[in-house]
Amino acid sequence: MRTGYRFVMAALVVGLIVLGSVVESGAYSPLNLSPGYPTSLDDAYPVPHKEWVVQSGARVDVFRSATRTRVPVDARYGIAKDVEVDLGGTVLRGPLTPGTQEDPRSIRVGGLARMYRDDQLSVGARVQAQIPTGGERRSPSLKSTLLASWDLGSQRYWHVNASYEAAPSSQRGQWRAGGTSQWTGVTGVVWGVDTVPMAVVADVKASNVRGTGNPAKDREITVTPEVGVVIPISKHLHVQASISRDFGGAPSSQASINGWVGITVTWT
Repeated sequence: MRTGYRFVMAALVVGLIVLGSVVESGAYSPLNLSPGYPTSLDDAYPVPHKEWVVQSGARVDVFRSATRTRVPVDARYGIAKDVEVDLGGTVLRGPLTPGTQEDPRSIRVGGLARMYRDDQLSVGARVQAQIPTGGERRSPSLKSTLLASWDLGSQRYWHVNASYEAAPSSQRGQWRAGGTSQWTGVTGVVWGVDTVPMAVVADVKASNVRGTGNPAKDREITVTPEVGVVIPISKHLHVQASISRDFGGAPSSQASINGWVGITVTWT
């Protein structure tokens, strides 16, 4: 089952990238963000109506005890004005521990809706379910994120994310051992540089895993500064890179470095 799942996800990545390279691009901008592409920072701007966005890449996490490489793939579609839906999974997962926010043995299904917009401020909400395809748990975890984005002018944007995710039971590979919920906050900026051209992202993430059964561990907060870039190769192909480091929390689950290199393909 796992081999077949990996084959399907890998074929999806290759097929969609090839398709995206030969069809006309839509209006998706390198200034638009999605969680994990290239950093944890998200924005309140859904994929434009009737446009497809496919994203994938490789993330390397360096821990005290191990080095791990993971390859996710996510597809997003602007199903209506100010509404996107998304579907994703992990092709290559590496070791399950230390755990991460995303369950590598799950299919991710969700969407983003913008609820308010004016000339400067946009407010949206993203909802996502992680449906296990293996492991100890069969029921999905559910995550809700409130997003606020401000257009500061001159291709500069400020974003604030606040999210809560809960699961009916623990799953090895997601969060820390025994964890059943997580609070996360992210704030940061993105700005466009015309001379290169590229978009630069800088943010700080704070996360807190709860439900471990250890009050001291439940109070631990991990803080992660992140810096990334998005470089448009063409109207329908963007490449990304980012780097980050964990501070605080359990020493065994701290990443001394997180590196990411990925691509975004768009078409209508």
